[in-house]
Amino acid sequence: MGKVDLYYKNKGYERALGLARERLSERDPRETADNSGTVWTGERYEIPWLGRMIPLDEGTVEQQILWSHYLLSGGPKESAGIYIAYRQVPGGGIYNDNFIKRCVDPMVKAFKDDLDLFLRIGQSIGGKKAALGHMSFTVNALPYIPLTYVIWQGDDEIPASGNILFDEIAAKWLCAEDLVVIAGLPVYEMLRAAVVAIV
Repeated sequence: MGKVDLYYKNKGYERALGLARERLSERDPRETADNSGTVWTGERYEIPWLGRMIPLDEGTVEQQILWSHYLLSGGPKESAGIYIAYRQVPGGGIYNDNFIKRCVDPMVKAFKDDLDLFLRIGQSIGGKKAALGHMSFTVNALPYIPLTYVIWQGDDEIPASGNILFDEIAAKWLCAEDLVVIAGLPVYEMLRAAVVAIV
């Protein structure tokens, strides 16, 4: 079980997934798919996730919960073009330390000495180079939720640092707890890809 899974484990992910499935069953699936930029095949939802299509019921437990919450939310489709840090998300202050520990710190530790690898892996999951920090990229983890991953290289006096920034509309799609998960899951995919690249 990955570190990001722990949020759902602690909150009773089986119950959360069951509730989400129940709520989805009450929705018009075609309308739900149209509103979220996903696909309804006539039998199931297919989710655009980090540059590939994955059937909803084939995701991991944490993915299924996250994706279901996204399908149920129906936020804005146009990016605000305004970066915000996690602590600026409504309710984000409560979880900010966890956000840094689970999402930002592992990313910085893994890629601070190889920013080219950071960018290449970011591009492999659908990211496009951005103009923040010493290296950054923006990726739509889900159709209407762009995330920007940033690393600043350190020096002899200042340690390397990073951040994961949200478009302002993210909080209209997902709650603060879900935003930890949507930011963290790509990081762990990147870490797995980095191991393969190094080997």
